[in-house]
Amino acid sequence: MRWLIQWAFINPVFFFGLWISIIMFFVSFGAKTPLLRVGSGLLLAFSIVWLISSRSIMLSGLYKQTQYEHVPELVAITEMRDASYMEAQENFRDQNPEARFSFRDLDYVRGEWRADFSPDAGITPLWMKTSGFFVYRPGEADPVVIRRQKMPFAEGGWLFNSDKFYIYNKAVFTRYMEIIYVEDPDTGGFMGVVSLIGRRGIARVPFLTRVMIIHSDGKYEMLSPAQAEEDERLEGVQLTPEWLAKQRTLAYGWREGFWAGVFTRKGRITVQASMVNTENAAPYHLRTGEGMMWFTPFAPQGKESLKGVAMEASELTDGKIRIWQLSDDQAWKGVDALATEVKATERERDINWLRVSRVEGGEARSGDTDIVELLPCPRRTNDTTRLYACGYVAFDPPKTTRFFTVIDVQTLEVMNDVRTVEEVNRWLKGEVELESITSSSPPAEAADTECSNPTGLSEKQLIRCIKLFAEELESR
Repeated sequence: MRWLIQWAFINPVFFFGLWISIIMFFVSFGAKTPLLRVGSGLLLAFSIVWLISSRSIMLSGLYKQTQYEHVPELVAITEMRDASYMEAQENFRDQNPEARFSFRDLDYVRGEWRADFSPDAGITPLWMKTSGFFVYRPGEADPVVIRRQKMPFAEGGWLFNSDKFYIYNKAVFTRYMEIIYVEDPDTGGFMGVVSLIGRRGIARVPFLTRVMIIHSDGKYEMLSPAQAEEDERLEGVQLTPEWLAKQRTLAYGWREGFWAGVFTRKGRITVQASMVNTENAAPYHLRTGEGMMWFTPFAPQGKESLKGVAMEASELTDGKIRIWQLSDDQAWKGVDALATEVKATERERDINWLRVSRVEGGEARSGDTDIVELLPCPRRTNDTTRLYACGYVAFDPPKTTRFFTVIDVQTLEVMNDVRTVEEVNRWLKGEVELESITSSSPPAEAADTECSNPTGLSEKQLIRCIKLFAEELESR
């Protein structure tokens, strides 16, 4: 019941429309005059259409209230995350010292993964509070650090002990998606930062209305978006929440107008999702020469290809959304296809790639190494920016990164593997170059020898031979 009340509280228009629909449904059956019956039926139909199309109306309205700027090149990133989402998650799970506590959400804040340390066993969420924070620092002797500190709520707590009860009682008619924990310069501990989302107009267009800072002693501050942007304590913190960045990208798919988006779906897009980035989906919080930014790759609706990337500064609360987009007749391979290209590339080392097959009664797994995350990595070189994808390769389960892989998204060239994140960062900054390990045209003599006996050749080697024979036939 509490979830129903809370849902009605933060979605009043939708909830009101639902009840109007229910009432009109019964009124239409009990109406004694044709006029009342027809009128109630029309109102019922309108309410149903409104409920079904409310999200489309919202996104169309959001597009009109958002500034989009088309750019010819992507913003280059300067730093790769030192660990994948799944690596941090697995280490938090494996090095949890307390049976009563766990974590609910991971956030990449100021160059490291952080998560809450909250009660989740038995009935402890009724009274126990969030009692600290996980911090993941790979490469150290003890990579998982727990900073002990009590908060005035429990993330995921029950009833009056919950973070929702604490926040919604102080910020009426708003909603939030996550709590970001950052250092408190006054106490040396952490404070919670909550970006509150309001709604405006009949379309209920979301916007960032205030930023709430929660201290461990129970006190809180309410900042306007402008005040939050100027607050030194929040430097490098994602004031624009991940959820809002995603909605602004989706709203770009309504640029052709509401009716075109509904009936023909012209211009409609979807934020890229994949089996590779299952845990850490777009938008991605990455560091650039301009500060931290949200990068959101998108595809045509219902497709898996790459059509463009939306970028926005995460420290700004209402900044422009930069759109880098391929031409109308062009699309590149999506994340899963890129991962397949990486795995199909021959290497000197022997890698036993993880395979998961559906079998009766479940799934069969073979292999021990997998690409657990593949992020967009635009790189600036020779006065141009090229889009690469950088991936974390790890043993399964991914408790540590084995090496990093890099692929050119346009040409599908796979670069030589990189051992450390420091080497990846040097490459991103243009200090070193990586060589391609994708053999497109082997020496003629070697190819002749290889193709003289096709028995035992791999699929890739057979394709090379077919191309060689085709070129020879065309030259005659």
